[in-house]
Amino acid sequence: MPEKMENVKDKLDPATIAGLQLYDKNEVFQKLKIKKASQKSEIGKLIDSYNANIEQLKGENLGILVKLGSDMKNIFSNKDFKLLWDARSDFKDQVKMVRDQSKVYHSELESALQETLKKRKEKKWFRYQEDIRKEQDSTFEIGDIFSYIGF
Repeated sequence: MPEKMENVKDKLDPATIAGLQLYDKNEVFQKLKIKKASQKSEIGKLIDSYNANIEQLKGENLGILVKLGSDMKNIFSNKDFKLLWDARSDFKDQVKMVRDQSKVYHSELESALQETLKKRKEKKWFRYQEDIRKEQDSTFEIGDIFSYIGF
């Protein structure tokens, strides 16, 4: 398998492709420089609630995510481009609901944090979000995989 294809294969994580993002509250505390125990407790509860919702969403849609992962592994191991084409057409339909619900949970977290954080910390939160998005953008999306292979 060409080296570029191996890089794509290594980055395939169905939950990431579906846009599911979990947060480590200790990392958030560190990035936002939160030191007060009361603020840590309040923000920690918000992040724990968000992570629990995302984990529940993963559990409810485990079949979709597992099928997506196994389809991608089959595509790369068998070089079955018909399966690739089928996966492309099915992907948007299967994962759209998961992404939409994830966005709802994320917007709830955002609004709760905006109420909790002061402007300065809020700016740090948005910078942290940008860093995470950049990191996720470096992971291949399904469309990138298809266009990369020539579909």
